[in-house]
Amino acid sequence: MTPEISKQLFDLGVNRQIALQRYGNKVVRDIIALLNDADKELMAKIAARGESGPWTSARLKLLFAELKDANDQAYWEAQKSITKEMKAFADHEAESADQLLQTQLPVTLTTTLPPAATLAAVVDRTPITVGPDKKLLLEEIFSGLAASKEEAIRGAVRLGVVEGETVDQIVRRLVGTRAARFTDGIIEKHRRGAEAMVRTIINHTSNGAMQAVYRENGNVVKGWTFLATLDGRTTITCASLSGTEWPVGQGPIPPRHIGCRSFALPKLKTFRELGVNIDEMPAGTRSSKDGQVRADIGFGDWLNGQPVKVQKEILGATRQKLFTDGNMPVDRFTDNRGVTYTLDELKLRNKATFERVFG
Repeated sequence: MTPEISKQLFDLGVNRQIALQRYGNKVVRDIIALLNDADKELMAKIAARGESGPWTSARLKLLFAELKDANDQAYWEAQKSITKEMKAFADHEAESADQLLQTQLPVTLTTTLPPAATLAAVVDRTPITVGPDKKLLLEEIFSGLAASKEEAIRGAVRLGVVEGETVDQIVRRLVGTRAARFTDGIIEKHRRGAEAMVRTIINHTSNGAMQAVYRENGNVVKGWTFLATLDGRTTITCASLSGTEWPVGQGPIPPRHIGCRSFALPKLKTFRELGVNIDEMPAGTRSSKDGQVRADIGFGDWLNGQPVKVQKEILGATRQKLFTDGNMPVDRFTDNRGVTYTLDELKLRNKATFERVFG
């Protein structure tokens, strides 16, 4: 039998994940912009060394040392930037999770936010899942990204020297061609890798902060439910886990892989476990008033049941019409990176979602 969850909780979770993706767009653009600026410096160093004389072992050694220092510095700056951003974001996610708990309680009970140190530790002291049986700290992720890119640049320069290429040809191999909008260069692969890691870090921070809130409020929370964003880009692993329930702090806590968009919603104790001597919640006081939905419902099915206003907010007016007319499946729209939210805008978005879903 397919697990079911509160429709209000599901609606809130999906809406928050959509907002989270757009917030991720903003964070990604900031980090990529920082790395792009560094790439210009790296290419300038290669050009300067190549144009000032013939390549020799000594000149290559000096160039590679310069490239390593500049590249390491860039990723160090990127790491500092995202660490600062994620610590503020973790605070927001904890507050949102706490607010969510309060909307679900049948009686007025005091909930507690985790200590600031606990939330900060989610960001820089808790390993992040980046693959099967592979977890890395945030600083290890960025040092790995830096090392991989440095190795690729060194390899491209060496190949160019061996083949007698000009400096322009070497740089072109690295940055790509204008005709391909610079997507065919070696650096583009590493740019995409950095983006995927940043999105994974955001998901890790969100779910880690929520788990910390659930753990802090063990008097009302007895577990959590795994929910995958079910669309054409969802992995089989996450889709198969969607709807499963786990004890707080245990189980397959998202992210499960690089780029994972799955999330966790709280499972509260029953009314009697909370000391409320009733079998059913009176209508209008708990999320079950809107009924239950299958935990494996697809994103398209969910979106189809939303008001037109919500559909337009997510898809835009033109795509919303294509979607509702049945001419285009929702999977075509799920990679919309044109909209970005700052952390302040994310807070306003989440507040509006709470008010709409629970108001």
